[in-house]
Amino acid sequence: MSKKVKFIILGALGVTLLLLGIKLITSNIHKHEMRAWVIVTESTCTEQGMKARKCKKCEYMEEEILPLLAHKLEDIISVEEPSCVEKGKVVYGCKDCDYEEEHVIEIKPDLHSYTEWEIVKESTTEEHGIKTRKCTLCNKVEEEQLPLHVHEYTEWKTVKEPTCTEKGLSERTCTLCEEIEQQDIEIIDHKMDDIDDVKEPTCVSEGYVTYGCTDCDYQETEKIGIKEDAHSFGEWEVIKESTVDVPGVKARTCKLCNEVEEEQLPLHVHDFDDWKIERESTCTKEGLTTRTCKTCKEKEQLSLPVVDHIMDDVDKVVESTCKDKGYVVYGCKNCSYQETHELDLSTEHEYSDWEVVMDKTTIESEFITHKCNICGKEETSYREHKFGDWEVISQPTATKPGLMSQECKHCGIKNEEEITE
Repeated sequence: MSKKVKFIILGALGVTLLLLGIKLITSNIHKHEMRAWVIVTESTCTEQGMKARKCKKCEYMEEEILPLLAHKLEDIISVEEPSCVEKGKVVYGCKDCDYEEEHVIEIKPDLHSYTEWEIVKESTTEEHGIKTRKCTLCNKVEEEQLPLHVHEYTEWKTVKEPTCTEKGLSERTCTLCEEIEQQDIEIIDHKMDDIDDVKEPTCVSEGYVTYGCTDCDYQETEKIGIKEDAHSFGEWEVIKESTVDVPGVKARTCKLCNEVEEEQLPLHVHDFDDWKIERESTCTKEGLTTRTCKTCKEKEQLSLPVVDHIMDDVDKVVESTCKDKGYVVYGCKNCSYQETHELDLSTEHEYSDWEVVMDKTTIESEFITHKCNICGKEETSYREHKFGDWEVISQPTATKPGLMSQECKHCGIKNEEEITE
């Protein structure tokens, strides 16, 4: 065995022993219980981020680098469309950085760039035309058939107006090919507005009307049959005059067939003149007024009512008293008619003089009474005494007072008083 091999074997044994020793040592050391990863720095499309986690039992911490994010190629920087001979491309830009990426668009064989259509052969109403166009890139020519030509006419236009004797003419033109189409306008009806001749029918013969066209010499005659009621009557003649109760009769005769027509006349209605007073009314006799019919001279009369009496005369007056009512007798100034009007009782009495009733009179006042001389009504009252001057009856002494009196002039009652001085 060579020395090199021995050295390798010894080295391997040494490493193995070292690892076994480390394992024995670390088997009694603390085992980490790591928390969940926490993002420390978010990654972007240009810079890596970082995440970390920490042991729940010690301060041990692990860190780990996060990968870069993909670019957000949402912005379109430029576009070159493909064609039938060249590829196209689209350049996208990252929305978060300046990174750009080019995408190739493959050639599209059917994506030609044609010129405008060019009509090679015009269509007719019986044969299709042809139109072509050419690709400006690959020179491919495309050909299409045109539809048959369909005229697009204008509105019909009258070239010659029709009349009642000759047809008219109208035409229209195609707006596409300018072809002109014509058609006749039928003869119009005659305008039979002119009446050239008229014969009225009668009760014994037919009539007719001849109409003429206003635009030519054409005429038409229309017969009118006999009208049995188309008489030619003479003037009306009154056969019997009307009265106010019985209608009259009038008649007339046809000059052609001698038929007689009668009609009843309306009842006579008087046409009176104004009323005229024949006799004036008085307070004792009715008046009379009359009027006369202007047509039949019948006279109508109407009585006028008597007028009121004119009671202006006073024939007798008896005055009222407090006991009996009076009255006034009025007489009509134009006749002997009289009316008596009763008067109210008088409110005034004819009293006797006042008398004093002594048994009801006191020294303070007199009780007085008087009666009406007509109706006997009695009135009572009180009034003051009318005393005269004082008269001394006895003079006072040293031991006895004196006495004086005065007498009422109405009733004679005396009023006495002592004299003390």
